Amino acid sequence: MRYLSGIQPTGRLHLGNYFG
Repeated sequence: MRYLSGIQPTGRLHLGNYFG
């Protein structure tokens, strides 16, 4: 569950990277 690390307040943009 690496995407959990991207669910940070400033990690919304990272979610796009984790989910493709």
